[in-house]
Amino acid sequence: AVSLAIDREEINRVLYFGKAIPRQVTVIPSSNYYKEEFAKAYAQYDPEEANRLLDEMGLKWDKNHEWRLRPDGKKLTIIYEYFAAGETPLGPIGELIKDQWKKIGINLILKPLSSELMWARYEGNEVQMGACWCANASDMSFPLYPDFAVPMATGFSGLWGGLWSRWYLSGGKEGEEPPEELKKNIERWEKMKTTMDEEERIRLGKEILRSEAENLWTIGVVGVAPVPIIVKSNLRNVPKEIPFGWDLYFSTIAHPEQYFLKPPLFESQKY
Repeated sequence: AVSLAIDREEINRVLYFGKAIPRQVTVIPSSNYYKEEFAKAYAQYDPEEANRLLDEMGLKWDKNHEWRLRPDGKKLTIIYEYFAAGETPLGPIGELIKDQWKKIGINLILKPLSSELMWARYEGNEVQMGACWCANASDMSFPLYPDFAVPMATGFSGLWGGLWSRWYLSGGKEGEEPPEELKKNIERWEKMKTTMDEEERIRLGKEILRSEAENLWTIGVVGVAPVPIIVKSNLRNVPKEIPFGWDLYFSTIAHPEQYFLKPPLFESQKY
């Protein structure tokens, strides 16, 4: 319901100049594991259906028909805690979603955090709702670290299932036992890491991504946004386009050790 109540087109238009792609959390389109249905699952803007689902769940409106009520009669409020100085616009995205979710009666409160406080609260599983950019979406990193669909990490990228991750990482001695579907994802991932059969690895990876698309363990907003980089006119050997992301160590893939500065032909020549 909350995914259907996000107007991703508006967020893309307002914050990304229409250059990103509204989508769910999944791998990038060039990945061998990608399927369009994974990226589009419950990503359309449909507040009427969102409200119908919330009604079906029994989340009633207050007497003014302004806010949804929890089973205990209190206003349904979600606190969104995010890293204020991140390289993606987590705050502005939250502001837009706050207005969008008001239409379905959910009160979203934004709480920006410093880096130190964010790590402590995320790691301590003290956050109702947080945010993380999906950095493991290429074929280089997804098979090794599918943290947005498999409970195998704590802290920043494991915020959505911290106690489930602790259960897995501790061999069942800590945390909470995850649902059966997530146990299946753990099994799929463990087989995926060890198989030498590429077709089998891709099949297992798609099963993990299908589980994510059907259950929305994490909810995406937009992705595959271009990252403009300013390059001085006499800096040469810089590629015009490169894949850019955390899992590729950003511009490292462009081999910056081979960049060079071309000297001017004349002393008066300027760039």
